[in-house]
Amino acid sequence: MAAKVDGAVKNWRSRGVLYWRGVAYKRVGAEYQKLIERAYDALYTAESFRAALRAAGDAVFSHSLGHNRENETILTTREFLRQLNRLRERLRSEEGKK
Repeated sequence: MAAKVDGAVKNWRSRGVLYWRGVAYKRVGAEYQKLIERAYDALYTAESFRAALRAAGDAVFSHSLGHNRENETILTTREFLRQLNRLRERLRSEEGKK
């Protein structure tokens, strides 16, 4: 609970720390990247998400909004696109094995 209160009081940008379920994560760090990956892996379990990846085909993903610096946003454009491409490749691999 202390982590939640601490996170609510301070602007995450000034400390570079975000909280998820009471756990502190340095915004710039491997553990935070693993958290993002776990979140997108959970999203991948939804058939509607996999259908959207499938429908994208070979399109090049892009995103023109948002920030590119980790200290300005909780998810950079690069991180977002990396997750979409990673999961599209996973889907292709899984469906290719069927």
